[in-house]
Amino acid sequence: MKMRLSRAQDGSVQSDISFEPLDKIKCTWHPRHIDILSLKRIKYHKQRIRQVEYEGKTAISKIAILEWLIPQLEHETRMYEALTRLQSPDEDSVTPEVLGHLFAGGRNIGFLLEKIEGDYATLADLPKCEAALRRFHKLGFVHGDANRYNFIVERSTGNFKMIDFEHAEQYDKEKANAEIEKLGSELTDDSGRGAPVTFVYR
Repeated sequence: MKMRLSRAQDGSVQSDISFEPLDKIKCTWHPRHIDILSLKRIKYHKQRIRQVEYEGKTAISKIAILEWLIPQLEHETRMYEALTRLQSPDEDSVTPEVLGHLFAGGRNIGFLLEKIEGDYATLADLPKCEAALRRFHKLGFVHGDANRYNFIVERSTGNFKMIDFEHAEQYDKEKANAEIEKLGSELTDDSGRGAPVTFVYR
């Protein structure tokens, strides 16, 4: 069942109810399907991103809480499928591990990622961020939003991970070169663009 709310010309709120099935993410490639209600919430980062507990460990859930977010999560789900397939198991991955799809009422509404324990990149990390971004380009994509909060330096290994692939697209040489050229300014940007806002569940 879907309900759409709108405001009439006189300012009153109108509702439209239909029995259409709710939208869902169609790309279901991971063998593990996880009930979203089985996850204990720890922190709220953004509108659709939460830190949760899964099998005794901290993980990151990313879900489409509203219908219009489905296409974004569909795209990112397909990106993680491609990146998982293209990266060699013999090399350190440039992306977090996907732990499974998140389901609610039988619908695929998002995915669960391993939580990378680390710090956001700074200008001092420019060479390694550039190396990570070039590796990403060699996989056949441009990131589309290579801000400093989308690079995480893993504390235990020093490896660099990239996240947030909602704006990623097929490799284009000009766009890839532009991403590399802008990387230094992205790492010094102190505007807070892309930074998570954290609320702790009590």
